[in-house]
Amino acid sequence: MNLHQDGPGSSRKRKGDSPRKKEFDEMKALLFEVGVLNFDSENLDDILEFYTENDYDDEALEIINFVLESMPHNSDFWFRKGVILTENQYWEDAFNCFQTALTYNPTDPETHLFRGVCLDNMGSFEEAISSFEMALSMDPTNADIHYNLGVCYEKLEDYGEAIENFKTALVLNPMHRDAAFELGYCYDMIGESEKSIEYYEKQLNSDPYNFNAWYNLGVALSKQDAFERALHAFDMSLAINEKFGPSQFNKANTLVRMGKYVQAIAEYEDYLRNEPHDNAARQNIANAFLEIEKYSKAVPYLKEVVADEPENADAWYALGCAYDGNERFLEALTAFQIAVKFESENSEYLYAVADTLYNLGRPEESLPVYKKVVALDSANHQAWYDLAETAFELNLYREAEKAVAMAVLQSGNNYDYRILASQVYFAVEKEKEAWINLKAAFKIDPTKIQTILDQMPDIQDNFFKDLK
Repeated sequence: MNLHQDGPGSSRKRKGDSPRKKEFDEMKALLFEVGVLNFDSENLDDILEFYTENDYDDEALEIINFVLESMPHNSDFWFRKGVILTENQYWEDAFNCFQTALTYNPTDPETHLFRGVCLDNMGSFEEAISSFEMALSMDPTNADIHYNLGVCYEKLEDYGEAIENFKTALVLNPMHRDAAFELGYCYDMIGESEKSIEYYEKQLNSDPYNFNAWYNLGVALSKQDAFERALHAFDMSLAINEKFGPSQFNKANTLVRMGKYVQAIAEYEDYLRNEPHDNAARQNIANAFLEIEKYSKAVPYLKEVVADEPENADAWYALGCAYDGNERFLEALTAFQIAVKFESENSEYLYAVADTLYNLGRPEESLPVYKKVVALDSANHQAWYDLAETAFELNLYREAEKAVAMAVLQSGNNYDYRILASQVYFAVEKEKEAWINLKAAFKIDPTKIQTILDQMPDIQDNFFKDLK
């Protein structure tokens, strides 16, 4: 009896008509005819046991309600009614039954436990904790109470208290079916993946067909970069429940992290057959196509995403990248600008706008955008270089000087940065700094002497003399 349940109210399915049902229906009819006080109590228990074990809940409730009409102060029958309602997830009605039962028998720990379960599923976690603690004061060695108390703390994101209660549940009942699972989850939430993996594996040792445990194990292994083991875990989850979408989705995610983009695309597409409206999967497919430079194949997926989610800035950005990859710069610019509309301080999106404007031959427009990029992300040495290159092209040498100095400061071992720096310093008549950067470029790649001379023909006569 672990108890913790989540979900809307719904009736359980019956196991099917039992060949003995007619016999118990006749006994029920006799009960209603002669009354509770004149009916054998053992036969009454037998009828209720049969109906509840075979999921004839309506019949069981009919009997319990009949009994309570004659014995309204009987805490046991209020408890039994609450249990049936709990199993059918009618939380408020069940709570009222347990509340009534406690009026007549306030020291029953099991009633406090079930009352706490109802409060938990009604979202009243603090009250549920009080109910579970009351149950523990009466029955401190009950593993299920500790387990349910742990679930409440877990929902409140108090993982330390949750872990302590789940561990106690396992000490009291080493075969507890769910405590190890929840321990794995809690350790995952606090970033202790190794312990998370340990407890998921412990859970699977006793419950090897738990597809949720295999799934969570896969997630934890993936966080440890144990990708092959993660794939195995996701495959096991899918072997048990082939329609469990999260396992397939995260299997695809793991393949992406392994750089196996073609396999990942196939998994995402298979996932979409069962979840055709999942835009995250569409976007991930598109991103995988971008990684393998299949830009045209990425476009239709991204168009579907932005049609469904017109304010999805990341999807607009990815769509811009797809257009840019196919040199459709005007369409790329539009997509990047829409992304910036929704995230105006995103330096990556702004950088894409600036680069696209430059590629369209509009350096005057790209220059202020590059400036905004480095204002937002001053450590982006490539953006400083592009700003310097654009300013240099526009004959804005002083601006180019400041920008290229920042690029070289952050990444001095870059041939292109040093070459641009030397060009800029020659332009502002700082020959000493120009030759320092030219020598640095030559040292970085001495095979490019002719390239240097071609780029700066004015220095050919003095090149080898001044390079010494």
